[in-house]
Amino acid sequence: MEYVATFAQNLGLLCLAAVLVFLFVDRFGLPQDSFRRKLFTGLVFGLVTVLVIEMPVIGPLGSTFDTRAAPVLVVGYLAGPFAGTIVAVFGAAARYHVGGPFALAGAMSPFLYLFGALLFRYIQRNADPTLLRFVGLALLGTVAIIPTLFVGRSFEEATGALVSSWPLIVAGNILGVVLLGVIFQQMLRQTARQKQLERLMTELSEQLEVTTSLNRSKDIFLANMSHELRTPLNAIIGFAGMIETLPDKDLSSGRVRDYATDIRKSGSTLAMLINDVLDVTKIEAGGAEIRCKSVTVGELVEEVCAQLSPLAEEKRTPLQREFGKEDTAIADSLALKQCLINVIGNAIKYAPPDSPIQISGTAEGDRYVISTEDLGQGIPEELKARIGEPFLRAGDPYTRNIEGTGLGLAITKRLMERQNGQLRIADSPSGGARVQLILPCNA
Repeated sequence: MEYVATFAQNLGLLCLAAVLVFLFVDRFGLPQDSFRRKLFTGLVFGLVTVLVIEMPVIGPLGSTFDTRAAPVLVVGYLAGPFAGTIVAVFGAAARYHVGGPFALAGAMSPFLYLFGALLFRYIQRNADPTLLRFVGLALLGTVAIIPTLFVGRSFEEATGALVSSWPLIVAGNILGVVLLGVIFQQMLRQTARQKQLERLMTELSEQLEVTTSLNRSKDIFLANMSHELRTPLNAIIGFAGMIETLPDKDLSSGRVRDYATDIRKSGSTLAMLINDVLDVTKIEAGGAEIRCKSVTVGELVEEVCAQLSPLAEEKRTPLQREFGKEDTAIADSLALKQCLINVIGNAIKYAPPDSPIQISGTAEGDRYVISTEDLGQGIPEELKARIGEPFLRAGDPYTRNIEGTGLGLAITKRLMERQNGQLRIADSPSGGARVQLILPCNA
């Protein structure tokens, strides 16, 4: 078993050389294609090639071989011609020095190995990798059938058959496998191209839909802004001009107070619009700071209803509340308050006069649901899926007479998501709209 030990020594030297190269490259951080890296790799594996040639493996039948092919092939393939040539020169010199009847042929073998490695390196980098896989498959299959040549034959007969038929077997297998493989590969590629085209068409359609939606949002924004900004500005300019033209004796009259009231209302409307636009921008940019904790929902609802009571009294829409004293949810109190103002304020604006608005809260497992129901016209079915888009309003922005920007629910939806909650829109059994704020709670 001495040949096994010698073969193990050969492999050990190759592994040691690989470790040395790795440690050197890692220690000095040499780039992949640097001259020093190639030189060091070639010298280390060249010395290893000399050692393995100096201690050949002697088989049980007297045949000898060494592992000189491994360093030349690997270095030539991975490190390139310069490092590979260094290894081949070392190997050729060592083999010629060892001598023997085939010294010259043995000295030429490292360069033949190097030529094969460089050829394979070139093909692998420039040819179709699928073709190489088919060639490798053919060679593997060819090697796998070698044992069948020894069935029913003596060793000499099997060896003769192998030598005589090996070129034909290899050529035939490579030709057949490559031909069949290329045909199948082209079919698979055609299918892949078709799928890729379908995927690109789908992505293009989605991008077109997004672009269309953005253009629609832009048009809605311009329609809203041109109307909502122009109206209060015209009022402010108009009433200020009327005050300016009044005679001095009329400046203390009640008409001036009325004009001032109208100017104040128009300014408030303009400020509300600007604030809503800034709020949406701030939330979209992630600038709104959210700190969620346990809040008493009923107390927040009472504060909001007190704040909105003048608007509700003007519309004669009583705000009916139904909350437990201990009802709590996990939310940011300021963000939730703004959501409630938007939702309840919308209900007041769109509810017909003399109709109540129902505001209630219920716990559903680990979620708390705040519902607001009105008796208004409800939300059109085609708009429900788009709730949360900025400037989304029902009707023609030029003809509707209900004040608003269409930003309230957009702000609410984003604030609810920042609180790990959800905005849900549904039809009320009474025919109006039911808007629900869903938040986490301590079940």
